[in-house]
Amino acid sequence: MAEKTGWTIELADGEHALVPAVPALVTIERATGRTLFGLVDRSRSEGFALTDMAVIAIALAGVKAPAESELATLYEALSSGLTGAPVERMTAMLADAGLVQVSARLLPPLVAALSGGVDAEGVTKG
Repeated sequence: MAEKTGWTIELADGEHALVPAVPALVTIERATGRTLFGLVDRSRSEGFALTDMAVIAIALAGVKAPAESELATLYEALSSGLTGAPVERMTAMLADAGLVQVSARLLPPLVAALSGGVDAEGVTKG
């Protein structure tokens, strides 16, 4: 999927595709309590909150992750409404990866989803 979206994030266990598919976007809004527009606006004015970054990373990287992967497990927990442990685990992974770099990687797929640059599966158009 990384070839079709072009967005990736590098974590300790390797590179993961960031897929702004509709289920991931819904999970982000539910878990953060914020709209996608609100998250993007906030990221541009004052930056993402660390817990929001963790939720976004889990959702975008986990929605199409292999079933047995840690990211798929974190995504399943998050999309089921469990936020504590998955967010804590991802927060540590993001801190190790570098928060400035991670933040810069998370914004473009969200903007593409809001602007119609991807389809419902999170694949770039055109």
